[in-house]
Amino acid sequence: MSSVFGVNSKDFIKRRALPLVTLLSGLIALILLLLLSTATSNTDFFDQYFIWLYAANIVVGILLLLTIIILVVVISIRWRKGRFGTRLIAKLAMIFALVGVVPGVILYSVSWQFVSKSIETWFDVKVESALNSGLELGRVTLRIAQEEILAEGKFIAEQVIQVPPGTSSEQVGSMIVKIRNQFGIQEVSLFNMQRILILSTESRPKQFFPAPSAEVVEDAFKKNGITFLDEIELAKGQPGYRVRAIVPIVRQKAVPTKTGSTRYVDDKYFLQLVRFIPEPLAKNIYAVESAYSEYQEKALGRVGLRKMYIGTLTLTLFFALFVAVTLALLLGRQLAQPLLMLLRGTQAVAQGDLSPKPELDTGDELGMLTRQFNMMTKQLSDARDSLQESKSFLETVLGNLTAGVCIFDNNFNLASSNPGAAKILGRDLLAITGKPLTTIPELIEFDSAVREGFATQNLITSAKTGEVNKLEPVWQKQIQINPVNEYENDLGSTLFVRGTQLSTSLKMIVFDDI
Repeated sequence: MSSVFGVNSKDFIKRRALPLVTLLSGLIALILLLLLSTATSNTDFFDQYFIWLYAANIVVGILLLLTIIILVVVISIRWRKGRFGTRLIAKLAMIFALVGVVPGVILYSVSWQFVSKSIETWFDVKVESALNSGLELGRVTLRIAQEEILAEGKFIAEQVIQVPPGTSSEQVGSMIVKIRNQFGIQEVSLFNMQRILILSTESRPKQFFPAPSAEVVEDAFKKNGITFLDEIELAKGQPGYRVRAIVPIVRQKAVPTKTGSTRYVDDKYFLQLVRFIPEPLAKNIYAVESAYSEYQEKALGRVGLRKMYIGTLTLTLFFALFVAVTLALLLGRQLAQPLLMLLRGTQAVAQGDLSPKPELDTGDELGMLTRQFNMMTKQLSDARDSLQESKSFLETVLGNLTAGVCIFDNNFNLASSNPGAAKILGRDLLAITGKPLTTIPELIEFDSAVREGFATQNLITSAKTGEVNKLEPVWQKQIQINPVNEYENDLGSTLFVRGTQLSTSLKMIVFDDI
């Protein structure tokens, strides 16, 4: 069979490799499914090996997808090369892919919806919404606190700018302390551009907040004030929050010139305001943030579990497509083997080789088809031998007849003739085979008489039956022609001619010299 189908070691390896790859892929997918079921029932195992399981799903899915692409490319290359059976294999691959993938896609969609909604129900959506709302409320509160201290700092800066020249630092400090007490700010400090403290509402030097960096000061002048939110630790280790604002101050300072005139220059300072968020509010904000963080850590398992399920479903879909295409290739090859033998057999029959061909014992209709093909070729061989014998016998009989026999097509072109016809007519009729008798001038009269005979037969048929397709079996007439050979005299020759319609495309006449 290897000689019939051209199976070599490479083909054998390929044939073994495909089932082996399919089996290994199935085992890998099965192992991943088992690990998934173990992970879903064991939270610690899931938390520990989730990343590895998810990565394994992705890797196997990519490998299966690459394998499918390679198989499709192989089929495309075989198609372009005109390999026999490729069309059948491609059609089977499409059918199997549709049969395997369409239900898989439907199941995948339903499962995806079910998994997503089911896992969501495992968690209290209202609690999550409440935590999000509480967290957002805390953020808004802190943002409002920053906006308030910035607005209050700008107000203090305006008051400092409006202080008349010559006012002492003590007077300015007293004004700032008064405004600070009104706004409830813990600390207000005034610095010059060298970041040297000019005055502060904090009387304890070690307690006041240090000056910001030069970059922060520069940024504050560019943005006309900036704020910061700091997380701090309170006295008893409790977490708290502090808001700060850096507000620029630009005063016009009169400077005498060398000419005795006065010019005004910018005299720049900046304020630093510090306010501590009330401890109960800070405690509640921190509690909401802590609860939200813990909830998100727990919800991370939900997201991971959903990803794991969806990844496994996707892997299963790729695996179904992979198995479908692989089965199509394997089954396509099995189906193509007897068909390939039939193709070679038909090519041999077309070339005249009717010898028996090897048969495949597959135990199904394809094997029966190869046996029937051999039976058909044997019948064709017997029929050809019988026709050859009949042809030889007919040629022998016609060759020994003294009467002339000519066969014409519908256009009265000579299709065949026997030696008797050439002898009676005195011309080599083989030379005009495929041409009308009028090719030879001496036979024009004979050709006209033959045409007239068949035309008369048609007319008689039409008059008797009215049916054009039914002809009289035989017409006969005597035809007088000029002498055409050395044995005839000037009185000419008289031929008794009979004609009949052999088929729809052939006519025959039999004539003899009387």
